[in-house]
Amino acid sequence: MSSMTIQLDHADAAYAPGQPIAGTVAWDLDRKAERVVVRLVWRSTGQADDEIGVAAKQELDAGSRKGEGTFRFPPLQGPHGFAGKLFKAPRKVQATTGPVSTIGQKSFTLSLTKQAVGL
Repeated sequence: MSSMTIQLDHADAAYAPGQPIAGTVAWDLDRKAERVVVRLVWRSTGQADDEIGVAAKQELDAGSRKGEGTFRFPPLQGPHGFAGKLFKAPRKVQATTGPVSTIGQKSFTLSLTKQAVGL
């Protein structure tokens, strides 16, 4: 079974606006892949319609079944993470080898206090 592991450069997975988001992704795939796509995504869930967006993406050369690569995204100013009772907006780094399936993902927080805003 294919797997990917994402390690962020901040051990607490918390970033302030203006800090770049960087790390490594390691893969062990069932089949050889030409590339690994790493995306910064946000998703809002709650009482309104769910939404998902891609803030940035980066392609890494894979060339084999097993490997590791580094990624670095420019600083984000927002949107900040939010975790309330009626609405949530988590941020994630996702890694995949194709357009549809996500094999690995890691959540992170983006806010001035490095904690999700909650009400």
